Amino acid sequence: MMIKIAEILRPVTHVPGMKIPIPGSPLILHVFPALLRVYRGAEVIQEIELAISGPVKEFTAQLDLVKGCINVWGRSQKGYFRYSVFGGESQVQLKFAKAPKGLQDIGADFPHYIPENIERLSLGSHKSQDWHGVVQRGDLVEILPVWYQLGQMMPEVEQNSKGGTFSLLKSDIESFKQLWLAGFEGMMSPRLEDTDHQGFQLPVVDQNLSPLPLLSQGWKVIRQMFFEESSEVLTILPHLPKEFHCGRLVGVKTDDHLTINIEWTKKQLRRMEIVSGSDTERQIVFPKGLKSYRLRNRKTEKGKRVSIDKILRLENGKSVILDNFKK
Repeated sequence: MMIKIAEILRPVTHVPGMKIPIPGSPLILHVFPALLRVYRGAEVIQEIELAISGPVKEFTAQLDLVKGCINVWGRSQKGYFRYSVFGGESQVQLKFAKAPKGLQDIGADFPHYIPENIERLSLGSHKSQDWHGVVQRGDLVEILPVWYQLGQMMPEVEQNSKGGTFSLLKSDIESFKQLWLAGFEGMMSPRLEDTDHQGFQLPVVDQNLSPLPLLSQGWKVIRQMFFEESSEVLTILPHLPKEFHCGRLVGVKTDDHLTINIEWTKKQLRRMEIVSGSDTERQIVFPKGLKSYRLRNRKTEKGKRVSIDKILRLENGKSVILDNFKK
């Protein structure tokens, strides 16, 4: 495939006391150098004290969106330590890669759920993934790709609420800006209320609800800016905000087993790749103003020019490239 995303998302913090969602579980980890506090919703369900002699230097907590865990490391008075935290339904497991005397693995092995073939989003940012800087800048170009990938790793929670910060979960850029400020703390840790008291006027929310749908549903709402599917129609870049002038969305899975990669630049669709898992026909709705594109099976082919209103025929196991869009 020609369209790829090389950047690996592993945001980090050097600030003790950061709340971080544990991928693949409904748990939030509150990370300190010598203490781990585990939340399920607003309830603390576990506290783990670590035999670490401080002060700890070079303390780092990393949200690993490749392996689906939280990595923690630093240098205590007894030496360097590094461990990974994996989450289950109601417990965590610590696995030490480097453990000075007094530190050892905690918790038994349990099934670790991380979905395969995760869709990935890039909006052209190559800035440091130090979360302190990300929060200060508040740029959705940096935030949404992390949100998009993490959201797919979180378990679905069946609940329907429009109260609290859920009232801001809408597919437009201004709502996402407000939701980022009101609905998150720490490193992408969702919350029901604006506990920073920034002045948001939010509907009353049931405190027994889980805030996790801000992640597990939020990524699907983000997706609607770049891709929509209904019946036999695929819509490309339907609500592209002007702030996201370039980007890539790769590994998009449709209901009928298509895999789609999309690339745009200067606010214009540049290229698409489609791999079909069946013989099918699809109508594609492109951004306004486009009239035709070049269709190829391989990048070495000359290809042919196709009108955008023509039904696209796809064969099982074969890929097509759509590029050189013309107005």
